[in-house]
Amino acid sequence: MLEQSFTYCYIRYKWYESALMKILKLFIIVIALAINTNVFAQDTIKKKQNSVHYNGFINIIPDHYNSILFGQVNIAKGSHEAAQIGLFNWNQNNFGADHLQLSFTFNIVGGSIDNGTQIGIINICADSLRGEQIGFINFAKKRKGIQIGFVNYCDTMASGFSLAFISFVRKGYHAIEIGVSEMYPVNISYKVGGSKSLYTSANLSCNYKNNINNAINGPVFGFGFGSIIPISKSFFINPDFSLQDKFLKGKQGYLSIVTKLSYAITNKIDISAGPAFVFSWVRVDTDPSELHTPMYSLYHNPIDGTSVHRQRNYIGFRFSLRYIIRGM
Repeated sequence: MLEQSFTYCYIRYKWYESALMKILKLFIIVIALAINTNVFAQDTIKKKQNSVHYNGFINIIPDHYNSILFGQVNIAKGSHEAAQIGLFNWNQNNFGADHLQLSFTFNIVGGSIDNGTQIGIINICADSLRGEQIGFINFAKKRKGIQIGFVNYCDTMASGFSLAFISFVRKGYHAIEIGVSEMYPVNISYKVGGSKSLYTSANLSCNYKNNINNAINGPVFGFGFGSIIPISKSFFINPDFSLQDKFLKGKQGYLSIVTKLSYAITNKIDISAGPAFVFSWVRVDTDPSELHTPMYSLYHNPIDGTSVHRQRNYIGFRFSLRYIIRGM
């Protein structure tokens, strides 16, 4: 009995000893990470010694100290030509030379990006972008590369392209268009892009008459993209794709593929007309009304669908007047 008690106490002692050693080792590791490793690097701008704080949590380096930054917060106090990977990356001056800035929140470059890539939720380049930005929101002063996201903004586009739900170029192409479609008598669209060759649009359609063609009153919102392709000095082909949905009442949507011929009356005013291929649908479980009927159509093909969806495909014709606020 005594021997069993001694064995039990010894086993418990070894267990506590092992647990204590593990806790001690973990404590030593945490202390080691919490202590900054201070080294010195030459600042090529200020020509003086600046300390480097690199602990894996908050990393701060001086200008042109081109080591890879991996931590929660990475700050380069100047230019940097190495990868930055963390929760938040901030580069006070230029960044690039074929390197990556990757974060789960913000990437900020206070200068230019030269053959570099930003990937994050929000990417900001305060000067010229020659590279790529991939994220939810992308911002660059002057774009010479690629922006891919939900919202893209740049002040000036020199080259490259933008792919986004909303793409805004302050000194690019801006136009407002008013027209008539086969479904709604009032259609307003704001088009913006780096140039006429590729733009995105925000669309609003209205029907103010009660139950005209079984259409419910209220606005229909949507977004799209398109291009204006010159075929002569005054004539243009204008392919346009848009998706609209009746968000305020029911789950009815429209996918439109439109090809219009445009004629430039002046440098600022165009008129356009052309056929529209429209695919419309409605969720019966949320909108018990019949699928809306177009006011006019060249071809009409209603489809019964399922117990949840009804569908109608048709070919219509659209007319519009476009005023070019700023053209490129």
